[in-house]
Amino acid sequence: MNQFFINNHNIHRFMLKLLSSRAIYALREETGNFYWDRYTTETVGLINIGKYRSITSIKQFFFPVQEFLSDIKSHPLAIVGPKSCDLHLLNTSDKIFLEGMFADDFYKHKRSDALIISSDCTDCKLSCFCTKMDITPYPQKNYDINLSPIKEGYVVDCVSNIGEELIRQSPNLFQKAIEQQLHEKEKNRKDLTEKVKKQNEKFKWEEPLMTVEKNMVSKLWKDEIAKSCVECDGCRYVCGSCYCFLLGETKDFYSKIRTWDSCQSAGYGRVAGGANPRKEKFQRLQNLYNCKMIYRKKNFGNYACSGCGRCIEVCPAKIDIRESLQRITNDE
Repeated sequence: MNQFFINNHNIHRFMLKLLSSRAIYALREETGNFYWDRYTTETVGLINIGKYRSITSIKQFFFPVQEFLSDIKSHPLAIVGPKSCDLHLLNTSDKIFLEGMFADDFYKHKRSDALIISSDCTDCKLSCFCTKMDITPYPQKNYDINLSPIKEGYVVDCVSNIGEELIRQSPNLFQKAIEQQLHEKEKNRKDLTEKVKKQNEKFKWEEPLMTVEKNMVSKLWKDEIAKSCVECDGCRYVCGSCYCFLLGETKDFYSKIRTWDSCQSAGYGRVAGGANPRKEKFQRLQNLYNCKMIYRKKNFGNYACSGCGRCIEVCPAKIDIRESLQRITNDE
């Protein structure tokens, strides 16, 4: 893999060049959190790649909260700053929307039009646990260009033809990375990996699939884990791998509209006549764990949880998926 270096000044010149052909969405920091924002020629110099993942996942760029299923239009994007946890979840989303008997044309078009410029995490939140899910806090795949921050700028990795072509088109902005820069990059990655591991060392569970599968009949699901759940659906709406949706019609009955849905809602599994296979709240919460830790792993080869910790932060009942897995582990 060719590795390049770009300094702090030239990175903004590179982003300005991208704006000639793409809309750019990058991170904006506010009170210690990062949010997605659209940047223009006036604000491109303020682009932030973020210390850690954003409040919301990049799923929304390919599978919006709400979208009208009408004519497919081209909107080339450059998404700057997504982290390893988000990119990992694209494996699941891509398999669901792009593979199988039919591909979702709306997802497919948005996905193919997007340039992903990812970046290493340089810090972590207390809710982050990517290493427990066997994921690194730096991207390894599913990006076009990756930026690894070092003191003077960024070490740049490319894994796609479009990424390499963009660098070739800007020879005055990039240079070959030297050994000292590569060493700094690897040291930063190692230090942060150890930090994430250390803050999660109290959680002793090892294999999530086996942990959940062996404890499906545990009374703790009802008596403890789901007891405080208020069924707000927040955990589902911030998750980067959930894909359930409702399909409806507009008032003129001409256009179809698709909106996110949640398996945590009481009406999600209800069928005609009022029967509900998951009538109880704990059954719905347990299904969430089954879906993320068992079904997706068996069907698609990877967990639908990347340890981003968004569900932990958003939950008003303070339900922590790490602690839930630890409780049922202790109950074995």
